[in-house]
Amino acid sequence: MLNDNLILNLSMLYTASLTAFSLFIFLSIRKSNLYQSTLWIISNFMSAFSMLIPSVFVETAHSVTYSLISYVVSGTSITLPYFALAGRQWRMLRFYKAHMVLVAAFLIMLTITALPYGWLPAVLGYSCGAAIVFATAWVCHKNRAWRGFRGQSILIFGLIACALLFLWRAWIVFDARNGIGFDIDPANTILGLEILICISFCIQIGFLHLIVGRDIRFNLFEARRAARLFEDNRRMSAEQNRLSDLADERLFTLDLLTLEVRQPINNARAALEALDHAIGLENPKTAKPKLAIARAQGVLDSVTLAISNAIFAASFLEQNTKITRRLVDAHDVAELAKTDCPIDLSPRIEVNFDDNAVYVDMDPVLVRLALRNLLDNALKYSPPQSPIQFRILQREDLLGTSFTVTSQLTRLDLLDEAIFTRRGRGAGAQGSGGGLGLYLVKKVAAAHGGSVSYFIHDDAKVTFDLFIPDE
Repeated sequence: MLNDNLILNLSMLYTASLTAFSLFIFLSIRKSNLYQSTLWIISNFMSAFSMLIPSVFVETAHSVTYSLISYVVSGTSITLPYFALAGRQWRMLRFYKAHMVLVAAFLIMLTITALPYGWLPAVLGYSCGAAIVFATAWVCHKNRAWRGFRGQSILIFGLIACALLFLWRAWIVFDARNGIGFDIDPANTILGLEILICISFCIQIGFLHLIVGRDIRFNLFEARRAARLFEDNRRMSAEQNRLSDLADERLFTLDLLTLEVRQPINNARAALEALDHAIGLENPKTAKPKLAIARAQGVLDSVTLAISNAIFAASFLEQNTKITRRLVDAHDVAELAKTDCPIDLSPRIEVNFDDNAVYVDMDPVLVRLALRNLLDNALKYSPPQSPIQFRILQREDLLGTSFTVTSQLTRLDLLDEAIFTRRGRGAGAQGSGGGLGLYLVKKVAAAHGGSVSYFIHDDAKVTFDLFIPDE
């Protein structure tokens, strides 16, 4: 009777310790350990419940009518910690050895339920329990989430001790077998319970240390990530400010270029026009001076176009400046683009406009620059003295207006998809040029919601089409 009371008191103490640790674990639940803590608490309560049924662990003699519920609950309680320590990555291949042990032990435990209760089912049950606990210790060792915590070593030590306790219990049952049953010395059962309480205390402390340490590590990582993000944002902000200052400096340089260079060029053009007018009508004596003046004007026009493209690229493209659209006569803009071309080459441009005015909602300055680039491209890459067809078409089918420039081709390899990219030129392109002209035309078209394209026809002609849709 005294031994039975002592066994009952130890069982109650074991149940109370599991309940207390479950409460501590419940208070320590965080998002980072919710899955593990939930399984562990369920395992604790099932283990405590199985001890009060009573448990097969405290049996001292064979009983024909044993508690199947206690057997099932006990087996489940030692299996749940396996999945708790494996975490949500329990399907990973690095746990395959432990999985094989778990499955084998589980199949044996299912087989045991079909056997008549006695020393053999008890020995097999304790041995399978030991195998599952050994597998749990292996998973705890292999899971990278628990590395670096002292609780891992404590928990592994407790699990191995628990597995050895199960094997010792199996040996006691085997040694005390009597026919198909067994008769165990109560002192051994009491000693086993005392050892189990100490081991359980060690296991619970180890697991509690793991989840608290993991939560601290998780918060530390979050703090580091936030600090790194703040530093990256600060660095990006500083870099953005640096680039903004650099862009402002470039725009200031371009403003100086506009003021200090473009105006003198315009003055030089006006002086050349006055000189050309002073020379008078062309005759054999004035042919050479007029040709020299025309060449000088062409050079100045090329310089003016290059400066206009540079200013446009910097102020419009890089700063994402919004365009200023207004309703203007497309004929006037096209005529201005033609007059921007070199005087000695502009006669090659044949304008073919309808008599009726064509009003388009667009930015006249940008479209004029785009048309100037299209005309310059046609004059540069077509045979000398060949005509350039310059037309304006109202596209009722597309609800917009097309500006087309048609010229002859000297070589077919001058055209490819790269001509509309920044610094892109045709494979066979030669001579001067920075590859910005057609790229800027494409940007102007895109700013108006339109497009620019080209198509080759008659095997020797190409037509560039700048389409501006109606607003």
